[in-house]
Amino acid sequence: MRVRLGAGCAAAALAAASAAAPDAAALELSDAVRSALQTNPDVGIVAENKRAVEYELDQAEGGYYPRVDFQSSTGYEWTDTRSTRGRDKAGGDADHVRMPRWESSLPLTQPIFDGFATDADVSR
Repeated sequence: MRVRLGAGCAAAALAAASAAAPDAAALELSDAVRSALQTNPDVGIVAENKRAVEYELDQAEGGYYPRVDFQSSTGYEWTDTRSTRGRDKAGGDADHVRMPRWESSLPLTQPIFDGFATDADVSR
């Protein structure tokens, strides 16, 4: 009986104190929450994990959009064809001609159907 009376008195005192000064309790609570958010490393870990999941979702959704790539190459080509046999053999041996080549391309790829792989990545 004595324990119940003590707990009841403590609860009544706490209720009276919070009712008497609502601004001070709210300010202290907001300060406590702000401090916990700034100093608790678990909160930062959860926030970074959420951001990582959002980036993974953006990457998965990228499978729905067209892709543009740039490809380029340069170098020398050693060739022995009818059109090059009569050419000057400078820079080549007796059987082959060395010709410089440059090429580049800008392919655009639009996925049409990938076997629901993009849908599965997004829902993951």
